[in-house]
Amino acid sequence: MLIYGIPNFKLEKYVVKRRTKILEESGIKFVQTFEVGKDSSLNQLREKHDAMLIATGVYKPREIEIPGST
Repeated sequence: MLIYGIPNFKLEKYVVKRRTKILEESGIKFVQTFEVGKDSSLNQLREKHDAMLIATGVYKPREIEIPGST
């Protein structure tokens, strides 16, 4: 998203790539086109990981129900 969604004059592509590489080298894994409920259940993900970032990729903001988020 950062590579294609933000123009170069606001955030250069090489900066995003460099930071992504640093994150990957520190052990962070980026998974794209993953469907919760199809590829793995939310409970399976919770059991396997200490933390998750779920980026839904919607064009319009919308509320999602997350227990304990309010």
